[in-house]
Amino acid sequence: MHTSISRLIRETIPAMAPVVVLFCLLVVLAEFVFAQDDECIILQNKIESGSDLSPRAQKILFSCRNRQDDGHFTEAAKVMNDWIIGHPGQPHHLLYFNLAISHMGLGQSTEARDNLESAVA
Repeated sequence: MHTSISRLIRETIPAMAPVVVLFCLLVVLAEFVFAQDDECIILQNKIESGSDLSPRAQKILFSCRNRQDDGHFTEAAKVMNDWIIGHPGQPHHLLYFNLAISHMGLGQSTEARDNLESAVA
């Protein structure tokens, strides 16, 4: 996943540097920024794990990540996009972040940027 993140950052820096940096500080690198005590560590684990997602959304996220790991970015993007569209009242940063990773795997940096903006929002 770190390769995908560095590629995402490298390809979107000119237009999205502030959003990417903010996202990394708040979500990906929360351990280094916020992990001051046990309460912060618990919050960080909740943010990164998706434990606040419904069990079905967790399965969708897991399925998407597996497809990304196998290089099937089109399938991963479709699964995640279908879930997000079908559940508009349940936005979650990990869903949008993983959709962005899938778009980057497909070379769709504009779509990836839009989903990163949604993840940060």
